[in-house]
Amino acid sequence: MGKIKFDKPKHIIKNKTFYIALTVSLVAMGIISYMAVARLRHLDNSATPAPGPIVSIAETDKPIDNVPYPETDKKTESEIDPESQDFTAVPSPRFLTMPITGKILKDFNDQSLQYSQTYQDWRLHLGVDIATDRGNTVYACGDGFVEDIYQDDTLGLVVAIDHSDGMIAYYCGLDDPTTVKIGDIVESGTPIGTVDTVPCESVEQSHLHFEIEIDGVPVSPLETIEAYQPPV
Repeated sequence: MGKIKFDKPKHIIKNKTFYIALTVSLVAMGIISYMAVARLRHLDNSATPAPGPIVSIAETDKPIDNVPYPETDKKTESEIDPESQDFTAVPSPRFLTMPITGKILKDFNDQSLQYSQTYQDWRLHLGVDIATDRGNTVYACGDGFVEDIYQDDTLGLVVAIDHSDGMIAYYCGLDDPTTVKIGDIVESGTPIGTVDTVPCESVEQSHLHFEIEIDGVPVSPLETIEAYQPPV
């Protein structure tokens, strides 16, 4: 009896061929990916320069380039040009004192009207009147510089001193000439003139009319000076 020969189904052969082809493709893709990654690593390493020797700042006396050194910006006293300096710049007032000793005749009031004996009417009083005899010396209430000296129709001769931080004091009714001039640097207690007459308060007891403004706004001189009392 002869052997019976069976042919393998065609679909089995096809499936085996498919899996072989798929395996070969995956292996090829893996090799290509590995080569690409290796090339990228090579390029990255070739772009990075080799590290140089580490040098401590303490090991050298030479400054590092492109690093700002505060010492290079400093000038010795002989290198400073005095003509380039702003002599009107003064420090903030460390303390303030009254410009003259005396009784308070009329205090500051920017809310309620006060009676004026000279004009015989009611008006605001934007300063403080300090009783004192004519000819008595008036002193700067703090450090600053003389911003202006002018004649006012109602306040008489006025010396305006800038005490910094927007604070300007007006010493009114002084004698002419004063002991300071515009641009002078003054310290607390510097004599700036003597008491004369305040035209708008001329019938009242002899006194100094004293005003203070901060950023252009009138403020109470007594409260301001109290806030800047000298250390005990």
